[in-house]
Amino acid sequence: MSTKVLQFCFILIFLLTACGEKVPSVAERIQKVYTPASVTHDGITVYTSGASGNLVPGYGNYRLDLSVSGSVSLKDITGETFTGSFSATDNTLTLTGLSPQPTGSGGTLTYEITSISDDGKNLVLTATKASPKTGNTINVYTLVAN
Repeated sequence: MSTKVLQFCFILIFLLTACGEKVPSVAERIQKVYTPASVTHDGITVYTSGASGNLVPGYGNYRLDLSVSGSVSLKDITGETFTGSFSATDNTLTLTGLSPQPTGSGGTLTYEITSISDDGKNLVLTATKASPKTGNTINVYTLVAN
């Protein structure tokens, strides 16, 4: 009888592990091209997609391309494009080796991943350092994948 119980337990464990879906890592989920739905500078909304009268209309040009594993292309509000590498953990997105180097960055930009949807289509990033291009504000980017 104990053999049958043991066999049942093994079968149950096998079924439970075989049926579970693998949740993709953050690095896999963010392999998309993002544009801003909204952006705040120090808590003040400066851009909302589709709105008229945005305080910083340049965010209409902003584009964060993470579609190629480990490679990044960032088009900022001035229209400049920076290319380099990216890495991601559950909590942090780091862009490194950016060329040309964004003002005051040393070639590295780091963001806290504030939230990410299961499919990676909605991503909220909070800059970990103030941006000299926006008046030394801490910026929060609510992004959507195209």
